[in-house]
Amino acid sequence: MNTRRTVFGAAAAGALWLASLTGCGADPGEGQADSPGSQPNVLLISIDTLRPDHLDLYGYDRETSPALVRLASEGVVYERAYAPSPSTVPSHATLFTGRLPTQHRTFNFKTKLPTDERTLAELLGVDGWRTFSVASSVRFHVGSGFEQGFEEYVLLDKLPKNDRSRAVTDRSVALLAAADDARPFFGFVHYFGPHEPYAAPEGFRGRWHPGLVSPVPETTSRYLQLHRKPGQLVPDETLDYLRGLYDGEIAYLDGELARLFAALDELDLARDTLVIVTSDHGEEFKEHGGLSHSHSLHEELLRVPLIMRWPGRLPAGERIPYAAGLVDVVPTVLQLLDRERPSNVLGRGLESDWNGDRRPDDVELVVGQRGPDHMSISARLPSGRFKLVIEEDGRETLFRLDDDPLGTRPLSGHERELEHLRQRAASVRALASLESGEDLTVSPEMREMLREIGYVEEVR
Repeated sequence: MNTRRTVFGAAAAGALWLASLTGCGADPGEGQADSPGSQPNVLLISIDTLRPDHLDLYGYDRETSPALVRLASEGVVYERAYAPSPSTVPSHATLFTGRLPTQHRTFNFKTKLPTDERTLAELLGVDGWRTFSVASSVRFHVGSGFEQGFEEYVLLDKLPKNDRSRAVTDRSVALLAAADDARPFFGFVHYFGPHEPYAAPEGFRGRWHPGLVSPVPETTSRYLQLHRKPGQLVPDETLDYLRGLYDGEIAYLDGELARLFAALDELDLARDTLVIVTSDHGEEFKEHGGLSHSHSLHEELLRVPLIMRWPGRLPAGERIPYAAGLVDVVPTVLQLLDRERPSNVLGRGLESDWNGDRRPDDVELVVGQRGPDHMSISARLPSGRFKLVIEEDGRETLFRLDDDPLGTRPLSGHERELEHLRQRAASVRALASLESGEDLTVSPEMREMLREIGYVEEVR
């Protein structure tokens, strides 16, 4: 049973305040436009566990992402894009709704996306788009709530990991080529890709590291589980090996993206398709003592790639310096399609960032959450870009990201900036519903699948 209800008072006031801060009110010129038949397609691609600083697109010294480099040369790239959480479920809930975790209350695998949340698939489906999803993780199981609004919902989570990316591409291309349906499509495509266990096919596995006796690729999940916490030391050589395996996964996945983009060209769909590529979170390699993801709010976990291409509608080869987030994807798609946005969508339409309407002094606010009280708040203040991490027990740590981009040097003092970010955190908390979202019963089979991909803490 869905126990969530609309809450007014403090929560509504907080929503209005945050909307005014981030420019999240109704975008100028919004409204219903042409019939769906004259509208473009939308292809939203999520690559699980993809750090932008491991892509040559973002300056990495290994050529891991030629397909993404090409896509970016034909569209816009955000230099600083952020997920709202270091975990798959809450980040995709935000990607689908344009609302923060504190609003949709979907914080982990045990909570489903509530049925009263309106997803982008539902919004576009009602307006006449054909909707389909192809996903490759147990996180998207039927009953998770992520199936809301999709006419066709394909889940490939039970295939061997090395087979999933190719299967995702094959099924997605088949759905793109549905010539018997004249409607524009909205397609969501999820690649499990770089997520642990790191076990790319031969030819990619050892591309950047010759290998170690142990751990072998098939046991990387177990190794990461045993060494994921700060204080559990990992030799530098093993870290280099793990990074090499991770980069091999990215390079293999990039080849599948190349196949998918080539299919758009071959089907003569590229010009009429808005393509968005992003990720749900990054990955740690002991920058702050941890391995894997989901357990902290550091930059290496929250920063994600964000690339958008729509030939003739978006500029080509433009790099955007402003902060953006997964929370902005829904309002941006609705803005570009000239569709109405629900009043409770929090993100901002990003079009002003590249069309010349953006003011350089506009406030930037980035929110990360692991739970209602464990959050990070980043903002560009007059004295620089600062980030406040608030632990569940109330402990606070402040960083200045201008000269410490990974947030590794805690600051003392700076009381004015600290108080400013505390106030922003209080406003985010005020957005929360008074009652929690819907809980899930996790089957023994799902528990085992979660253990295999590293989510031990969620299934205890």
